[in-house]
Amino acid sequence: MDTLLEKKDRLNKLANEILKEEEKIAGEKAKHLIGKCYKYLNSYSGSEKWWLYVKIISSDKHGWFRAEKIQRDCDKKIIYEPSDLLHSFDGDMLGSYISISPRTYENAKHRIANYINEAIDWTCYDPAKTTKGKAEEKKAKVVAKRLVDSVMGKEKKNGTRRTSKSR
Repeated sequence: MDTLLEKKDRLNKLANEILKEEEKIAGEKAKHLIGKCYKYLNSYSGSEKWWLYVKIISSDKHGWFRAEKIQRDCDKKIIYEPSDLLHSFDGDMLGSYISISPRTYENAKHRIANYINEAIDWTCYDPAKTTKGKAEEKKAKVVAKRLVDSVMGKEKKNGTRRTSKSR
């Protein structure tokens, strides 16, 4: 007859086998979602809502994802997360996210980037500025351009321009 310790040992081994099998299944399910895009109606638990856009950029063998996320909230705050870690898109999470085309995702990024450009243009423009003020305006526009390029996947690295395809 098995002792209690032997039974616990068998139970732990069986639980580990089940966990490994579940991870394998989740990893296989995750592979087909790479490159897919989604939008989610987000809010701060209030009545004002906005779209959060998500693009799955990679997954691991456990079914976890790396995703690029971008949103402009109800307060006009822009939140860009180039590589956020997400749990697998199954169950309720998938039901909350709406599948969109990559083109729709890129258009949303462009709209948010244009919002940044427009915000910099009207906040920096003052015809009565001194030479020092104009230099600061130019510097602010360069910083804004870098931010927009970063969001759009066009960062400069070592003097060469990188695109999202070359990453």
